[in-house]
Amino acid sequence: MNALVAALRRAAIFACDCERFPFHKFLKERGLEQILLDADAENWGDTVIATHVLVDCCVTDGKYNNFNVGLLAVIRFLSEQHGDPHLGHVQAFRDLLTILNDGGEQHKVQKWMETHFG
Repeated sequence: MNALVAALRRAAIFACDCERFPFHKFLKERGLEQILLDADAENWGDTVIATHVLVDCCVTDGKYNNFNVGLLAVIRFLSEQHGDPHLGHVQAFRDLLTILNDGGEQHKVQKWMETHFG
């Protein structure tokens, strides 16, 4: 397992602990396991991994599905990789929720990461 995949896994475990959500459900039912496998096999960068978690785990039918564990895991992961968001956590969360509720398109999520963590 490469270092970025391991870091996201740790961030996901942390988020699950904080939200009292079973990690195995995040892995199996929310699709994190496949994301981690693909990220490791294809050597994805941190923003690609984070985008997949947000789009694949946190958006259903074009809207944010209230999976706070996924959001928390991504924010922790990106903060560990890049430091705190440039505009602060509150603004970063607001902007991200707007994007996720607007369909969660990958290019918009990537732009969000560039703005807040780039």
